[in-house]
Amino acid sequence: MRFAPVILAAFLAVDPWGFDRFGPLRFALLSTLGFAVVWFGLVRSPAVPLPRTIRFGGTLLSLGFVVSALSAEDRWHALVGTPDRHLGLLTWLLFAGLFVVAARHVHQSPAATTALLRTITVATLGVGLYSIAEILEIGTLDQDFANDRIGGPWGQPAFLGTAMTLGIPLSIAHAREEVGVARVLSTVAAGVGVIALLSSQSRAAWVGLGLVAIALLVLRWRELRAALGPQRAGIAAGVGLGVVLMVAIFTPAGARLWSLSDVADGVVAGRIDEWQVGARALADSGTFGVLGHGPENYRVVFGEHVDQAYVMDHGRDTFTDRAHNTVLDVALAGGLVAATGWLLVMGTIAVRAVERLRRGSWTDAAFGAALLAYLLNGLFLFPLAEVDPVFWIVAGTFLARTLPRPAVADAYSTTLVGAAAGGLALATAVAMAAAGVLDVAADHRIRSAASTESAVSALEHADAARRLRPDSIRYHFAAARIAASQPNGAGVDGALERLADGLRWSTADPALRHEETLVLINEARRTVDPDDVTAALLPLAELDRRDPNHPEAQQRYGIALALDGQPALAIEQFEHAAYMTPNRPEALLNLAFVHLGNDDEAAAVAAVRRAWRIAPDDDRVRRLVAELDIDVPSSS
Repeated sequence: MRFAPVILAAFLAVDPWGFDRFGPLRFALLSTLGFAVVWFGLVRSPAVPLPRTIRFGGTLLSLGFVVSALSAEDRWHALVGTPDRHLGLLTWLLFAGLFVVAARHVHQSPAATTALLRTITVATLGVGLYSIAEILEIGTLDQDFANDRIGGPWGQPAFLGTAMTLGIPLSIAHAREEVGVARVLSTVAAGVGVIALLSSQSRAAWVGLGLVAIALLVLRWRELRAALGPQRAGIAAGVGLGVVLMVAIFTPAGARLWSLSDVADGVVAGRIDEWQVGARALADSGTFGVLGHGPENYRVVFGEHVDQAYVMDHGRDTFTDRAHNTVLDVALAGGLVAATGWLLVMGTIAVRAVERLRRGSWTDAAFGAALLAYLLNGLFLFPLAEVDPVFWIVAGTFLARTLPRPAVADAYSTTLVGAAAGGLALATAVAMAAAGVLDVAADHRIRSAASTESAVSALEHADAARRLRPDSIRYHFAAARIAASQPNGAGVDGALERLADGLRWSTADPALRHEETLVLINEARRTVDPDDVTAALLPLAELDRRDPNHPEAQQRYGIALALDGQPALAIEQFEHAAYMTPNRPEALLNLAFVHLGNDDEAAAVAAVRRAWRIAPDDDRVRRLVAELDIDVPSSS
């Protein structure tokens, strides 16, 4: 099965010796093997007459991504993807290639479907066993997520849940096709896949699979009842309902699923808030949304469109780079042109999937269920470079199963366009292999840097990682942070130099820009030298212009303004930050210090009182209360 290496890499590639054991190795294998499979498929499989909506939608999708990537502010990462997400233009082209090649291969060889199901079943079995080992905390596996959520071989619960929307239905389909030991193993794979799904506590995946399962039961109830007999069908339905109730009542899954009912303040409201910010960013893309900001560029413009209400509800502790809705994320990356193309392609597949839920073979119904569940899950998530390759392979396979088979199945396409596309895919596979090997080696260097106790040795390892992949902003960031940690400000110039190297590849990357201002303001506070203060003010003013609703950045800017002798402007910054962080005292404490420096003790006392009401047990607040001899009620 030509797709087996890609599927197994997507589901099971983990690097136990890496700093990021779930990232570099997996993408190195996915990109290299994926483009190699595309090359082989383009030169060895006959062309398939795809439906007109698929061809037109694919053209729009490609056109939107290409034009938006070439016009993006961060053009390099729009093309190759960021080190964390890997979802640049090249990865989208990989998705398209896998889709087309899967359709060609299955159209040519109907037996390929069985091989695909077998591979996904094996992969699902591996994921399920890994997840169970994580639950039991075997070896180096542990539970690092809130509420003991499980991340599986991806290290991310949402990714695990997403993958199981494909793995569980297709493992069940394979169990129906097999006999003997193979059927038992397929059934076990589906069972451990369900355990992994539940343990991930991924509500989007639950909703997707749950809705599709209900639809399948309703549409096929008469067929199931006839096959099992009325009594057995009733018993099976009762047992299934009982299991669902037991899980809902006696496991954390019930409480997490029930949280979906909190529309006003829960996860649904949070997603709506995310979508509103994304919609504003799309509308302000300069072309009224026709062309987006480019792949991987939402992270660059997010700060310009997030409002104070969002910050008050959700904070800014992470750098947001996704809108958590596949359609909106596609639109932000490739504009309304790409989003229209995506809807045409997925709409065609979804219509065929619903048809197969109603009638047709159970294998086709399982394919349809997996694809529909994945698409429903994507309404609350975003495209994943780590899992989407498998989705596009499954989608191409399913489409081919619904197309009429031509009389001549071995008429290979030898067009100039096909040959050029194959050559480009092969060249990309070679480039990805080289980049992947270097990335894995660099990641191992970062692990060495993190594990050594010598600051000098750590910096040497981090700089070695930078030399291996100078285009990766991740390694510039890590090296800068290590350099900045040297005592007495000795590493400030080194940190700024390494951040500058990263900014040459991504001039507007928010993580690098924020880190730069953090290094500069820490140095300005340490030395109180006017030159250091001025050096901090300029990038902080630019950051405030591009990201005016970031409380931590505003506080840094306020500190710089205070050191520069501009207390009135500093007070404005601290008040703004305090407004957006109503449950945190830091901005109010900074406000109190500015008032004290301005000889306004009454205003300082008022700020401390406000901080005490927020955090009466905070040591910093208690210390100021004592120093200023403020009469406050006991916090007990």
